[in-house]
Amino acid sequence: MEQESFPAIPANTQSVARSQCVVLRDTRSFCWRAGASLRTCAGTRAALLGCMLMPPVSRYMTTQIVAIEPREKLSSARHLMATCDIHHLPVLERDELVGIISDRDLHPVHPLHDITVGELMTEDVARVRPETPIDEVLDLMERRKCSSVVVMGSKGVAGIFTVSDVLRAFGDVLRRTVEEQP
Repeated sequence: MEQESFPAIPANTQSVARSQCVVLRDTRSFCWRAGASLRTCAGTRAALLGCMLMPPVSRYMTTQIVAIEPREKLSSARHLMATCDIHHLPVLERDELVGIISDRDLHPVHPLHDITVGELMTEDVARVRPETPIDEVLDLMERRKCSSVVVMGSKGVAGIFTVSDVLRAFGDVLRRTVEEQP
């Protein structure tokens, strides 16, 4: 079967993830790590249609990642979450994902009890690849009872997919459904 390529792919079927990861090295400075990954729906018409119907997680994931190191204190994690208006922090050690910490993890710990992130983080992180279809990611989140998954690319953390991203994807599905009705 001959593959047809589609040079002009509609904007809503193309997903470009340019990952910039902020890693807290200490409470005074940030280190930016940049990587890039590109995923495009191309090939047969069936592949293009499949991508539009069940998009990859890379279309909706958050690519501006704020991360923290395990040796940092919980007060630093609280400050990052509040400042950046986020709820999840991947924990990176030497650019390797070693855990994740969420705002829910911080609630039971009194702010004056300032232990390290590594002592409280979840080590068994739910991970997916950028090309993983959204329905598989949602199934994983439901099975694991987690509100986020880390998207791992060929060069490490490519993004994070959270409940907020689920709502954005759901909104797109609803709008598409309304547009298709006569």
